[in-house]
Amino acid sequence: MRPGSDILHLSAAQPAGDLLAILRTDGFAARRLCVYEAIEANPLDLEWVAGSLVEVDAILVHSPRAGRHIAGWLSQQRIGWNGNVVCISPAAAKPFHDLGYGRVTIAARPTEAALIDVLQDIRDDDCR
Repeated sequence: MRPGSDILHLSAAQPAGDLLAILRTDGFAARRLCVYEAIEANPLDLEWVAGSLVEVDAILVHSPRAGRHIAGWLSQQRIGWNGNVVCISPAAAKPFHDLGYGRVTIAARPTEAALIDVLQDIRDDDCR
Protein backbone atom coordinates (compact mmCIF):
# COMPACT_ATOMS: atom_id res chain seq x y z
CA MET A 1 0.00 0.00 0.00
CA ARG A 2 1.11 3.53 -0.66
CA PRO A 3 1.57 6.09 2.12
CA GLY A 4 -1.64 8.05 2.53
CA SER A 5 -3.76 4.92 2.12
CA ASP A 6 -6.54 4.36 4.62
CA ILE A 7 -6.00 1.43 6.99
CA LEU A 8 -8.54 0.07 9.45
CA HIS A 9 -6.97 -1.77 12.37
CA LEU A 10 -9.43 -4.33 13.81
CA SER A 11 -8.16 -4.70 17.35
CA ALA A 12 -8.69 -5.85 20.88
CA ALA A 13 -10.25 -3.46 23.37
CA GLN A 14 -6.80 -3.21 24.98
CA PRO A 15 -4.19 -3.64 22.24
CA ALA A 16 -0.70 -4.68 23.30
CA GLY A 17 1.02 -2.01 21.21
CA ASP A 18 0.32 1.18 19.33
CA LEU A 19 0.02 0.05 15.73
CA LEU A 20 -1.80 3.27 14.80
CA ALA A 21 1.21 5.38 15.79
CA ILE A 22 3.52 3.21 13.70
CA LEU A 23 1.22 3.36 10.68
CA ARG A 24 0.73 7.10 10.98
CA THR A 25 4.49 7.63 11.27
CA ASP A 26 4.85 5.71 8.00
CA GLY A 27 2.35 8.08 6.36
CA PHE A 28 -0.84 6.04 6.48
CA ALA A 29 -4.27 7.31 7.48
CA ALA A 30 -5.07 4.76 10.17
CA ARG A 31 -7.95 4.25 12.53
CA ARG A 32 -8.86 1.53 14.99
CA LEU A 33 -12.05 -0.41 15.56
CA CYS A 34 -12.30 -2.60 18.67
CA VAL A 35 -13.85 -5.93 17.70
CA TYR A 36 -13.07 -8.15 20.69
CA GLU A 37 -12.01 -8.14 24.30
CA ALA A 38 -9.71 -10.69 25.88
CA ILE A 39 -10.92 -11.87 29.26
CA GLU A 40 -8.61 -14.02 31.34
CA ALA A 41 -10.04 -17.24 32.68
CA ASN A 42 -10.25 -17.65 36.41
CA PRO A 43 -7.45 -20.10 37.35
CA LEU A 44 -10.03 -22.15 39.25
CA ASP A 45 -11.85 -22.72 35.96
CA LEU A 46 -8.75 -24.54 34.70
CA GLU A 47 -8.53 -27.03 37.57
CA TRP A 48 -10.09 -29.75 35.42
CA VAL A 49 -7.14 -29.37 33.05
CA ALA A 50 -4.56 -29.51 35.84
CA GLY A 51 -5.52 -33.08 36.69
CA SER A 52 -4.93 -34.16 33.09
CA LEU A 53 -2.00 -31.90 32.24
CA VAL A 54 0.30 -34.85 31.57
CA GLU A 55 -2.03 -35.77 28.69
CA VAL A 56 -1.76 -32.32 27.05
CA ASP A 57 0.80 -32.39 24.24
CA ALA A 58 0.72 -28.73 23.25
CA ILE A 59 -0.54 -25.33 24.31
CA LEU A 60 -0.96 -22.58 21.71
CA VAL A 61 -0.17 -19.03 22.83
CA HIS A 62 -1.49 -16.21 20.66
CA SER A 63 -0.30 -13.14 22.59
CA PRO A 64 2.13 -11.90 25.25
CA ARG A 65 -0.81 -11.37 27.61
CA ALA A 66 -1.97 -14.97 27.14
CA GLY A 67 1.62 -16.13 27.62
CA ARG A 68 1.87 -14.36 30.98
CA HIS A 69 -1.46 -15.79 32.09
CA ILE A 70 -0.71 -19.37 31.02
CA ALA A 71 2.87 -19.33 32.33
CA GLY A 72 1.62 -18.05 35.69
CA TRP A 73 -0.95 -20.83 35.84
CA LEU A 74 1.58 -23.50 34.84
CA SER A 75 4.02 -22.31 37.50
CA GLN A 76 1.33 -22.90 40.16
CA GLN A 77 0.80 -26.53 39.19
CA ARG A 78 2.44 -29.16 41.38
CA ILE A 79 3.54 -31.43 38.55
CA GLY A 80 6.22 -30.94 35.96
CA TRP A 81 4.98 -30.77 32.40
CA ASN A 82 6.95 -31.79 29.32
CA GLY A 83 4.59 -30.67 26.59
CA ASN A 84 5.10 -28.12 23.85
CA VAL A 85 4.35 -24.42 24.16
CA VAL A 86 3.81 -23.03 20.66
CA CYS A 87 3.97 -19.23 20.59
CA ILE A 88 3.04 -16.72 17.93
CA SER A 89 5.97 -14.39 18.74
CA PRO A 90 9.09 -14.04 20.90
CA ALA A 91 7.14 -11.71 23.20
CA ALA A 92 4.46 -14.38 23.70
CA ALA A 93 7.18 -16.97 24.46
CA LYS A 94 9.13 -14.87 26.95
CA PRO A 95 7.15 -15.85 30.09
CA PHE A 96 7.91 -19.54 29.50
CA HIS A 97 11.70 -19.33 29.32
CA ASP A 98 12.24 -19.37 33.06
CA LEU A 99 9.61 -22.00 33.92
CA GLY A 100 11.66 -25.08 33.10
CA TYR A 101 8.52 -26.79 31.79
CA GLY A 102 8.05 -28.10 28.31
CA ARG A 103 9.61 -27.09 25.04
CA VAL A 104 8.98 -23.59 23.74
CA THR A 105 8.73 -23.05 19.98
CA ILE A 106 8.11 -19.74 18.24
CA ALA A 107 6.23 -19.76 14.95
CA ALA A 108 8.18 -18.63 11.88
CA ARG A 109 5.64 -15.85 11.28
CA PRO A 110 3.03 -14.32 13.58
CA THR A 111 0.09 -16.05 11.90
CA GLU A 112 -2.37 -18.80 12.74
CA ALA A 113 -1.09 -20.78 9.75
CA ALA A 114 2.48 -20.66 11.09
CA LEU A 115 1.26 -21.90 14.51
CA ILE A 116 -0.48 -24.83 12.81
CA ASP A 117 2.71 -25.60 10.87
CA VAL A 118 4.56 -25.96 14.19
CA LEU A 119 1.83 -28.26 15.53
CA GLN A 120 2.11 -30.42 12.42
CA ASP A 121 5.89 -30.62 12.87
CA ILE A 122 5.42 -31.69 16.51
CA ARG A 123 2.87 -34.33 15.49
CA ASP A 124 5.16 -35.63 12.74
CA ASP A 125 8.10 -35.85 15.19
CA ASP A 126 5.93 -37.72 17.71
CA CYS A 127 4.84 -40.21 15.04
CA ARG A 128 8.42 -41.16 14.16
